[in-house]
Formats: sequence, C-alpha cells, structure tokens
Amino acid sequence: MKQFNDERDYHDMFDDIFEKWNVTTFFQPIIDTRANRVYGIDATAWLQSKGSNCTDFISPHDFLTAAEKSGEIISITKELLLQIQDYLANHSDIDKCRDLRFFIKISPLHLFSENIMEFAEDCIQTAKKLDKLNAKLVIEVNSRIPFDLIHKLKLLSALLTIQKNTFFALGDFGAGHSNIEMLFGFDFDYIKIDKSMFFPLTDKVIMHGFADDLMSGLSKQNTAIIVSGIDSVYHLQYFLNKNVSLFQGELFKAPVAYKNFNGLDYFDYG
Repeated sequence: MKQFNDERDYHDMFDDIFEKWNVTTFFQPIIDTRANRVYGIDATAWLQSKGSNCTDFISPHDFLTAAEKSGEIISITKELLLQIQDYLANHSDIDKCRDLRFFIKISPLHLFSENIMEFAEDCIQTAKKLDKLNAKLVIEVNSRIPFDLIHKLKLLSALLTIQKNTFFALGDFGAGHSNIEMLFGFDFDYIKIDKSMFFPLTDKVIMHGFADDLMSGLSKQNTAIIVSGIDSVYHLQYFLNKNVSLFQGELFKAPVAYKNFNGLDYFDYG
C-alpha cells in the first residue's frame, strides 16, 4: 500500500485528482453483538491510481488530511455518495437487515463549504434511497482540524429535516478536535471511539482509570457508543464488560470494495 511522506507528495497527489485516481468506496460492517447481526455499514473512500493493479489501494488514513487541506474531500465525498446509491440500486435485499445504518464520514470543510446546500441535497437523495430499503443514513463528523462546528452542524441538521431518518455521529472521539464539549453542544445519536484510545501501547496494556472513568461518563449520555478498530477478542471482551454492544474492526471483517461486499450475511465473531 502506497505511503505519502511529505507535503510535496500530497500536493502532487491532489493535482487533478480525478485524472490520476479512481475513488472506490469500501464497506466495513458494524456489528451488534447483543442482537448477533450486522447493525450498520461504515462507508469510506479509498483511492486507486489509474492504470495500477486492481488491488493497489490507498486507505483514507493515508490521504484524508491532505484531502482536507486541498479541499478535494468535497468531491471525494460526492463520489462516495454516488457509489452508495449505485450499491443500493443493485442490492434491494438490504431491506431484510432490519433498519440498517449507513455511516458516511464528513470533514468540517463540508460544513464550511459554499456548497453546503448541494452537499445537503446529495445526503437527502441518498437518505431517500436508503429509506425505501428500510435503511438509514448516519453522518459522522470527524474533526481533524480546529473549527467551531456546532452552529454549522445545526444548520446541516436543519437542512436535512426534510429527510427525517438521518442521524449524526461524532467520530474519532478523543482524537483531533472531537471532544466532550461537542457532545454538549449538539445532540449526536452516536459516539464512535477507536480502541487505540484505550489500548495505546500494547494489546494487553490499558489506561484503566482513564478508560473506566471515560466509559462511565459516556454511558450516562443518551448516545449510542460504537467502538472501532477491534482486532482481538481481548479488546472485544473489555468493551463488552462495559455494556458496549456495537463494534467495528478486523476481528469481524476487514473493509472491502463495495462491489465485492457480502458482509450482510451472519458470521461468527468469536
């Protein structure tokens, strides 16, 4: 998988992005361990150099900061929404999944863009297609750069009131600029936490006092908790003991290109 090491790499990467790169949406299931079912799908945009081997993809972890700095995150997300709609058009069977949630990540730039109305309309069109299949759209806000997001989130929420079955998640909680203050400023439906916040050193080393206090505080919020990055039974068991039931990670299933996704089938998670 290609890595980018300096600003020059990033600048070259996003110069005429769609002439050099294909955007491919990857899906990863979110599992409800309490109900033993797929609860949702986390949709992320990956990049593939045109003319490269079909398996040569660049994960969002390697380019999202650059995409935000360049402003190309806006066009990348638009393509992601179109590919979700393409998937829905060919998979009407998802209506059997009982209220499936599709999570899409947005940047503060989506909220501060002059095209916020157009972005809201793209979300509405996607949400309408999901609603026909008894599924819902979840907009996950990931704040890697400092912005006062709350009033803009309220604006986006107001724009989306026409499509009532749209939800909001605070992603990357504890990282970047996603913090407890945002929880008090906006009525999020979900908080998404990466397990690395609790296991910063090794699989079996945990900051117990901090982790226990944080989980206790979050559990008092009227907000569902999702833990991502779960790749071992040890991690899973810790959060199960904290009454968390929604998980995402390679312990369950790795992200795959949406056209190859068959993760709605039940599978054993350990």
